[in-house]
Amino acid sequence: MIVKTLIADREKIFLDGLELLLTSGEQYFYRVVNHCHSVEAIISKVEETEIDLIITDINLGDNESSSFIKDIKKLNKNITICVLSSYVADKFVRKAFIHGADAFISKFDPAKVLFKGLAVISNGKTFMSEGLQMTPSINKSAGEKQVKSSFVDSFQLVEKLTKREMQILQQIAQAKSNILIGKELYISDQTVAVHRKNIMRKLSLNSTNELIKFAYDNGLV
Repeated sequence: MIVKTLIADREKIFLDGLELLLTSGEQYFYRVVNHCHSVEAIISKVEETEIDLIITDINLGDNESSSFIKDIKKLNKNITICVLSSYVADKFVRKAFIHGADAFISKFDPAKVLFKGLAVISNGKTFMSEGLQMTPSINKSAGEKQVKSSFVDSFQLVEKLTKREMQILQQIAQAKSNILIGKELYISDQTVAVHRKNIMRKLSLNSTNELIKFAYDNGLV
C-alpha cells in the first residue's frame, strides 16, 4: 500500500529525518511526495498534487495556528492530517481537532508512537499521544469526528469576533477597565465600551465575569 505523504515543518533537517523514518517503516510504504515549510506551500501542493496523508507541525513559518487544517479539509476532505508538534498545551490539541486534525502526536514521543498513530488514523479513527489532554472528548463514527457541541459552538462564536474584539476580550480577561484598555490600545474608553457590548452580544454573554470565564475556558488567554 503506497501512502502519498506530504510532510511540513519549519526545520529542513527535521523533515529529512522524518522522511528517512517514514520510508523505513514496516507497516506501510510511505512515499514522501513533498517537503513544505509554510502553510502557503501546503495549500499549493494540495491543490496540484494527489496526497493521502499530511504530517505537519502547527507552528510553521507563516503561521502560528492550526486553523489552516480546516482549509486543507475544504480542498480535499479525504486527506488524513496528523499534527506532529512540540506545542502540546491543551488549547493547541483541542483546536487542532476542532479544525479537523485526525491525530495529534507529540514530538517528544518515540517513533513507535508515530507509527501507531498513523496506523490508527488509516482505519478512520482519531489518535492522540498518551499524556496529552483536551477538554472535549472525540471519537470517529462512520468516518466523521464527533466533538462535544458546546466546544464546537464556542469555536464558531469566537470566529465571529474581529481582530480588535479579540484584543479587547483578551484585555478584559485580565480584569482591566475600559479606561486602561483604551490607553493600551490607543482608543477611547467609549469605543472600548462599544466593543465590549458587541463582544457580549456575539458570544451571548451577560457579564464581565462570563466574558473572563469564556476567555479562559477557550484558551484565548
